[in-house]
Formats: sequence, structure tokens, C-alpha cells
Amino acid sequence: MSTIIFDTEIENEIEVLVKRSTRTLRIGLFGLGVVGSGVWRMLEAKRDEFYERFGIDVEIAGICVRDEFKERDSDLPKDIVTVDADEILHDDSINVIIELIGGRYEALDVIERSLRSRKHVITANKLVLAHELPRLRHLADRSGVNLFYSASVCGSVQVLKGRDDLRI
Repeated sequence: MSTIIFDTEIENEIEVLVKRSTRTLRIGLFGLGVVGSGVWRMLEAKRDEFYERFGIDVEIAGICVRDEFKERDSDLPKDIVTVDADEILHDDSINVIIELIGGRYEALDVIERSLRSRKHVITANKLVLAHELPRLRHLADRSGVNLFYSASVCGSVQVLKGRDDLRI
């Protein structure tokens, strides 16, 4: 059941970005494990719906993984997978980074570099957020992009949304 809530939260955060974006929303995905592959499948399944609802094409432009030779399900893409984070982070055509690699320091590096590159970030990483949220929100504000993290808390989404709306 938590997967359904998580997928719904990612979907809601994508919808917010789509409303503010250009005709194509290009996504860089970090992580293609259980959660990352679920997000990839959800985004692929919802492409037509996003186009019909918002007139926007949602495209996963690249996926960064730790081990490119790891065996993965046959329905997952192979042609856009890389182990080079810079390949995705330096691609100016990518608007959004979804960080799903877990851990603290590697994920923090991806999030910080994404925000500094003026890319919106969606993360479900509780560990990074527990230690770095105020600083990351400040970095996002300073860079003029959004940091979405409600997927990290699932059931508390409405509380966080209300708190964020009150932010001064």
C-alpha cells in the first residue's frame, strides 16, 4: 500500500512541475532499484495522461545507476542508463531530477548539484532530509527551483503541504 501512496505523491509533484514547465518535461532519474523502477514504470504509464491533462510530454531523458551491469527486468530501459552522474547533471535540457538512490552522502551530492544546476528535485530520501532539509530548501530558493519531498513521508503529506504553504 505504501507504494501506491508513494507513486501518488511522485505523480502529484510531477503535476506541479508540469503546470509551470515548457512543452516537454525532461527528467533525470537517479536510481533504478525497486523504487526507481516503480517510478519509471508509473511515469511511462502516465505519459498519455500527462499529455492529455496538461499538454506536456513527460520524458525520462537519463537514468543514473551505480552498477550498469546489474541484472534488471526486461521492461526497463537500457539505452538511457549511465553510471556517470555528470552526464545527467550537466545536461541542460533536463528540467527535473528524481533522486531515489538512498543513503546520505551520495544522494546529498546529487541533490545539491542538481539544485545548483537549477534543476527541480524530487526526493524520497528521509535520511538526507532529516539532516539537511533547511539548507537544501535555502539552496533551492536561492537557485529559483523547487525541492519536493512529500514522497518521503507518505501519510504526512497534507501536514507538510500546509506547512510549506505558510512558509515566509
